[in-house]
Amino acid sequence: MHIIIILYSTGASTLLSNLSDAILQDYNDNVRPYCETNDTTTLTLDVALRQILDLDEPNQLIKLSLWIRMSWSDCRLTWNPSDYDGLESFVSKADRIWIPDLALYDSMEQEIAQIEGSNAKISSDGKVQFNFPATTEIRCKVDVKLFPFDRQACPLKFGMWIHHIGEVDIIGKKAIGDLSNADQNVEWRYLDFPSERHEVKYSCCEEVYPDVTFYLKVKRKATFYVLHIILPYIVTSAIALFSYALPAESGEKVSVGVTILLALTVFLLLLGDTLPPYSDSVPLIGEFLFSTIVNSSSPDFCYSSQIDTICSLTISNY
Repeated sequence: MHIIIILYSTGASTLLSNLSDAILQDYNDNVRPYCETNDTTTLTLDVALRQILDLDEPNQLIKLSLWIRMSWSDCRLTWNPSDYDGLESFVSKADRIWIPDLALYDSMEQEIAQIEGSNAKISSDGKVQFNFPATTEIRCKVDVKLFPFDRQACPLKFGMWIHHIGEVDIIGKKAIGDLSNADQNVEWRYLDFPSERHEVKYSCCEEVYPDVTFYLKVKRKATFYVLHIILPYIVTSAIALFSYALPAESGEKVSVGVTILLALTVFLLLLGDTLPPYSDSVPLIGEFLFSTIVNSSSPDFCYSSQIDTICSLTISNY
């Protein structure tokens, strides 16, 4: 029994080796597939989100762990399965075949495809499947108008860096990306991962370049900020309102006002450390904090001026 298994394994290995040598013997991995029936290579792209590693809001960068899945047809990689004992596919090193020059625009890394050390599956009809993991950091414009109840949409734009639409076309495998295997993030909740295909003519070139853009839509988990910023801010604001009712002769109006002013300043500093310094929109909570700081300083101004009596009497009689 063991001898039969060893002989079968050796025969299968030899068959795979013969097939690989026959298919790749005169293969040029620097030349894209060119078939007489269609001179355009169609690349099908699918992206699966594995995890949000970090969303750096002050620098407006998002770091992602992705699974990239690509497939295309190469007419030079075909064979008759009956000639090789019904063998319909085999796995080859990715650096031995032509790989599309897929690029993730706005990425901090130079290359997205990890060709070295990766494998590709080749089928008898010429279909090539190339799947690989990738960790990348891209720019993501953050809108904090509704912080901490905000929603963000980060675009992942994939396209060819060299080949135009007449040579390599790119399409999305599905209308949405894959979120089924994504690990949950402690701060962000995944909402959707839709994709759109575009054809763009850039100023550098006369040809049109296609791209597939995935939009990662997330919503902030606001519980932490509600407990540590919103609720303390509401309590402090309520105390600031009550400070108006303190009589001027009590001697505590200034100390209460200064304490409230310091507390609100701390909240404003915490908010500033979290949000982008050059945001196009000012968060509503920041506007409320600033207005409360102005209001809380009013009793101190009244007390330290000659109109203290007028302020106190007006508020008390009202």
